[in-house]
Amino acid sequence: MTIDNDFAKSELLDRICDLVDRVHLGGGNGTSLNHLRKPGVSRAGEGLELWVKHFLAGTIGFADDSIIQTIWDEKFSFHGGINNPPDVMLRNSIAAEVKKTEGNGGTLQLNSSWPIRTLHHDDLHITKKCRDAEAWTEKPFLLFVGQIDPTVKNISALWIIDGRCLSDNEEIYLSLLSKARAAMLLLGSRGTKEIGQFANLDTRMRTVLRVRPMFSLLHPARIFNSIFIHQTTKQFALNVLLPESTYDSFTEEERRKLETAGKGAAINRLKIPDPTNTTSDVSAVHIFGSW
Repeated sequence: MTIDNDFAKSELLDRICDLVDRVHLGGGNGTSLNHLRKPGVSRAGEGLELWVKHFLAGTIGFADDSIIQTIWDEKFSFHGGINNPPDVMLRNSIAAEVKKTEGNGGTLQLNSSWPIRTLHHDDLHITKKCRDAEAWTEKPFLLFVGQIDPTVKNISALWIIDGRCLSDNEEIYLSLLSKARAAMLLLGSRGTKEIGQFANLDTRMRTVLRVRPMFSLLHPARIFNSIFIHQTTKQFALNVLLPESTYDSFTEEERRKLETAGKGAAINRLKIPDPTNTTSDVSAVHIFGSW
């Protein structure tokens, strides 16, 4: 089994079809963050994160908490942590992280975690609970970025990006951190899991300087400005970017259902810059629409 085959178990194309049906019928219908049900599971989340879990589980609009909890227990192996990625893992399928914005520019704050290409079992940033959630070694990783309209608490734009379309190999980030730690040691830092730590800075030796890795990432709308559609006067805009091999791993029936759905949704096969190589491109599929 490949991670593309694992990705196909997510039923993502069906979830996108469901969302297209809802927004086609009612604009903001289906993208509201108001009155979302919160089943009695650990770490259900709030706002956009809670909506993404309902989206992935296919429970948007469900009213019975017990039914939602049953579906979530079946679908999700991990419901997320407070300060560590990911925000959710689909059993035997994808991991996902959720970021909220109020615009389509600037940067996304990733904090101590570098951009994730695929999620590995030995990733330094994940918790033991995440590692032990199921038997796994590597998972496809999706980044959900939602632009929120604060006046009505609807999602006005949503970007769903596979990490392989966006992020470099983790060795790049690890190598940079290793060099930074070595430089800090030459400056007198003591050994630490952080980049560096300098003690006894002041006269009374009371202050410690902690040098920590804090990552940010350009907003996907900036990275793929020439490709993605933008939020206009319509209520909702959607951009999904997947490797072509991932899209093709879904069944012909699932792909045909989305490709013939109409209702404002479109699909484009294209080349995008390879995030691991400045001289090559990779094949991708862009799913998009506005309503």
